[in-house]
Amino acid sequence: MCFIAFYLIIWNCYQDKRSAGWTFYAFCCIGLASMVFVQIGYFLPFLWIMMMVFTLSLSMRTFFASLLGVIAPYWFGAGYYAYTDNFPGLIQHFSEFVNYSEMFDYSQVTDHQLINLGFIILLTVTGAIQFIQSSYADKIRTRMIYESLIMMSAVCIVFIILQPQHIHELGGILLVNTSPLIAHFITFTKGKLTNTMFISMLMLIVLILLYNIFVPETILYEAIMK
Repeated sequence: MCFIAFYLIIWNCYQDKRSAGWTFYAFCCIGLASMVFVQIGYFLPFLWIMMMVFTLSLSMRTFFASLLGVIAPYWFGAGYYAYTDNFPGLIQHFSEFVNYSEMFDYSQVTDHQLINLGFIILLTVTGAIQFIQSSYADKIRTRMIYESLIMMSAVCIVFIILQPQHIHELGGILLVNTSPLIAHFITFTKGKLTNTMFISMLMLIVLILLYNIFVPETILYEAIMK
């Protein structure tokens, strides 16, 4: 939800390098998300690249506004930790940001997670290819929006490969970026092939839903080792 709010707000800054207010509010959403999932901070360099290349709004003013936006929720969070005399909890929260001991740790990945992720990646690739092929017909701002979504989707997939223990959180962020891409594909393509693919997607969604409901979840590493 925080990533959705970020996108809705940040595109109000399009081609406006003085939009410190909108930038602050957008990155406040990222700061709020980081209070639950601190690793979202790894997206910050790519969000700044997005501002520089796609929204065309990065300047010293908006850069510092983004930093203040990320920090702002912690002004209140630090007050809570001080009130409850639990500063070690705050330190532990940030220590997870630099915890690289579980890189490439696939020992807890389940079959449900892998199937769900595979389907989302399939939708991502389908939507991205279709958009790249037909982007010449879109307005410049529309191209910028969708190209930024493609970039962030690729970043999400790389992060999932690096830290699969966060597949649940990163998969949700990937889904946020993928949804507009596949919606563009469904809306702007025609023909028998498109209709067949759309029906196939619906059938796959139903099958995956039934699989998740009725088939017990299995940790793949343990199943393979047996």
